[in-house]
Amino acid sequence: MGELRHVDEHLNTCDYVKLECPNECVFDEATQFLRKDLQKHLKEECPCRQYSCPHCKETDKYEYITGEHIEDCPKMIIECSNAPHCKTTFPRETKHAHLSTCQYQEVACKYSEFGCEKMPFRKDLQEHENDDNAHLRIAMTTVLTLKKQCMLNTQLQCSHMKDQLIKIFKMPSFKEKQTNNNEFFSDPFYTHPRGYKMVICIDPNGYDNGYDEYKGTHVSVWVYLMRGEYDNQLEFPFKGTIKFELLNQLEDKNHHCESYTHNGTEDCSMRVIDGERSNGAQGVQDFISHKELGHNATKNCQYLQDDCLVFRISVDVLSYKQWLLCTNN
Repeated sequence: MGELRHVDEHLNTCDYVKLECPNECVFDEATQFLRKDLQKHLKEECPCRQYSCPHCKETDKYEYITGEHIEDCPKMIIECSNAPHCKTTFPRETKHAHLSTCQYQEVACKYSEFGCEKMPFRKDLQEHENDDNAHLRIAMTTVLTLKKQCMLNTQLQCSHMKDQLIKIFKMPSFKEKQTNNNEFFSDPFYTHPRGYKMVICIDPNGYDNGYDEYKGTHVSVWVYLMRGEYDNQLEFPFKGTIKFELLNQLEDKNHHCESYTHNGTEDCSMRVIDGERSNGAQGVQDFISHKELGHNATKNCQYLQDDCLVFRISVDVLSYKQWLLCTNN
């Protein structure tokens, strides 16, 4: 017991006064500690007290050193990841150096590129690689598999090309176009994936070349190059053969066929810069006479049926870049 006037002086030294941790920590949900316990807390319990890593001597807060830091400490002694086969221990910072020579590290065989999937221990690698017969069988299997896959890919590519290089379209109202002297244009199409853009023109009365040689007696067919989406990657002038077929609408034979080859010297083989299509066209002026369009009982053939003609166009392109032919979109 003491005098009341000495109470403030007493509180400054009283062991049972609660004080805040100077590190502003939270320990077991407490932020205040009795004066008599504070020193012990600061030395042994405070998670924010300064603490040196026992391995590398880095100093920081106790909670950091014993938590996040210890997981990456370069000086900490660890066990080889190939345990229990390898019993070596070493500082964490030398882990990669150890694994580069560890005899129990699994390593790829030099024949892995030829299909060997085994991963022997480094100590057994030489013996494994000396098994020539096993690796020859693996290599042969891999080669045969690749050969089959290559053949399949080639077949698929050729099938895809064939689908792309053939265009079938109908020309309706033939007699009306013939009477009014109107040309007919097909829908534009591409010669192959990422290829040349074209359009076919059918003149039901034949092209007037100034001499009226076939005017009014024949059907003419023409092809125009168009400005296409892939022209920047294509070769110009265009070179290739275009096959025009007028289909027999009674059976699948006796179709009327003519071809025209662009050799690259024609003006209409050049890239279209101005407008949507080339100024000139190339084709077959005397493709078929009007007399041949009707029914031919001897050949069981009829090209004009229900006032409609059916054309099939196929294009053999000689100037494309093969590496662009079947690129995925």
